Amino acid sequence: MPRVNFSQLKKLPVYTQSGVYLGKVVDAILSAEDNLILQYKVRSRFIGGRIFLINSSQVVEIKADRLVVEDALSAEVVAPIAISTKQVAES
Repeated sequence: MPRVNFSQLKKLPVYTQSGVYLGKVVDAILSAEDNLILQYKVRSRFIGGRIFLINSSQVVEIKADRLVVEDALSAEVVAPIAISTKQVAES
């Protein structure tokens, strides 16, 4: 598996295995105990895009140019999280 810097990860577009674009990674939630990524925060492709959490178990692969998730995921299936504009601006 290739290494990806956090600055690269934050810019990666997110696609399903069948090529449906879901949005871009804007942040990640880490486990302080294990030093592993638990979830990815993804901003949807729509104007004023909502932010969704995608569990790391749903990630099929991370490429240099994209993050690929299971086909079962779509913007309608992934649960949105409540986050204020101020919190997003600070991240």
